Order: sequence, then structure tokens, then C-alpha cells
Amino acid sequence: MIASSLVTPLLQDEARVFALRLQGDPAWLIPFHNYYTETELVQAKRLMRKDAAEEFLAGHILIHLFLQKNQGLPCQDFAKGPFGKPYHAQSNCSFSLSHAHHLVLAAFTINTAIGIDIEKIEAEKESFLHFPFFHPQERKALLASSDQNAAAYRVWTRKEALVKALGRGFTLHPGLFQVSADLAPKNWLITVPPVSKGKEKKNADNHNSFPSDPHDWTCLDLHVNQGYQASIAIADKRRHITFFFLDRNALLHSFNPHPPIPRDNVPLGSGASHS
Repeated sequence: MIASSLVTPLLQDEARVFALRLQGDPAWLIPFHNYYTETELVQAKRLMRKDAAEEFLAGHILIHLFLQKNQGLPCQDFAKGPFGKPYHAQSNCSFSLSHAHHLVLAAFTINTAIGIDIEKIEAEKESFLHFPFFHPQERKALLASSDQNAAAYRVWTRKEALVKALGRGFTLHPGLFQVSADLAPKNWLITVPPVSKGKEKKNADNHNSFPSDPHDWTCLDLHVNQGYQASIAIADKRRHITFFFLDRNALLHSFNPHPPIPRDNVPLGSGASHS
């Protein structure tokens, strides 16, 4: 199942999502040293927390592994859109990556834009509701919610998934568009950001145009694990989502990617800090 989910051809109307749970020991990354680039390793090492670095590198391994096994593409540094969104210059496969507290999500689709986000729900922070990132109607809904903290995380991940699909990140002010704050896990996009209004424009990785009508998007929450909020946005209403939870040991067993190299060569060190 692990191998087939990575190798089975990605369908035109499909978005495929993988979740990978980590355990805070980057030694498992050793056999996959040909599935990340030197640039990505440098970026990972710059992260302050070792667990975040492991998540970052594991996510890029997952992307390169899928692109090679599924699309036949070489492992190379990604091109970047005008606002920094990565894409493979030789592919029409769009992808998005997110990670939080030992969970990594990677999403893939063809010929349209995709964005995914995951957050670990932390203890309530009163200041969260006063962030300037919320649309006035979102803030009103949050203040009326019986669980303001959970609702705020729903809104945040939904907004981040959308701006990642648009390839703009938060160069596009998140207060300019609205998502739902309620528990309904789908169709949560209420207004589309101004970048997509009027005549449709090419997206950042040049795969397709952005729909200006929120009903033309596929926007869903994903049930990944208790205590997490995850959301996905796809610029096509006709996409169906297939979801796979990967086990790192099964991943190693499925591909046996390369002979072992000395443990001293663990790319991020022999242990992970969780500070």
C-alpha cells in the first residue's frame, strides 16, 4: 500500500495527500540522502529547532520521492514563482508542504494550484483573536464561538492553505478575504482574494488560472490527528482527495532507497531537540 500510493499514476481529477509521522530521530533520513538537495539541507540546518529541521527535510524527501516514483522527475532544486512558491520546472504536478510538531503533510495534484496547512492546536492565547490577519466577519464569528481557540485555528489554517495555493503567501493580506469559522469541514471559502477577481490570471507556478468564484474551489479540512487542524485548498471544484498515512519504517522497507551510510553522517545530527 505504501509503495502503490506513491507510484500509482496521479489522476487528472485527483489530489493526493500524504501524512508522515516523525519520532524525533533524524537517523531514519540516512538512506534517503539522494532525495533532497544540498540547498534543502542547508535550509533545514538553519532552522532553530532540530524537530522542525527534521520535518522540513522529511517533507522535501517525500516530495522528491513522489515526483521521481510517480512522475519520473529528477531530484533537483525547485524553481520559484514570483512570490517564492516552489515548483518543478519539468512538471505540471503542483505540490504543497506543511509540517507541525512531528507531523508532515504533502499534497499533489495536476494542472492546477494546491495549498495545504497543518497546525498543532496549542493552549488558548487571548491575543490570537486580536491579530490583524482576520477579516472583520471572521473576527465577529470567532468572538461568538463557544470554542474561540479551536475556531481561530480553523480560520488560520484555512486562510494559509488558500494563500499557499495562490502562491502569494502572506504578501497577500489575509484580512482581504474571508473563510468560515464554523465546524463544517468543506466549502469553507466565502470570498476569494482580490488577486483572483475579474479576469482569471495565471497562478505563480503557471499551471492554471485561479477561479474567482469560491464555489469553483475545493476547500476541505482534513482529519489528521487529535489536537491538530489541517486544511487544503485546490483551484478546481472537481478534485477528489485521496489520503494516505505513511509510516516511515514501511517507507524504508518499500523502497530500500540506498545502502546505509555511517550514522555519523546523519544530516541533522543524531538526536532532535524539542525546545
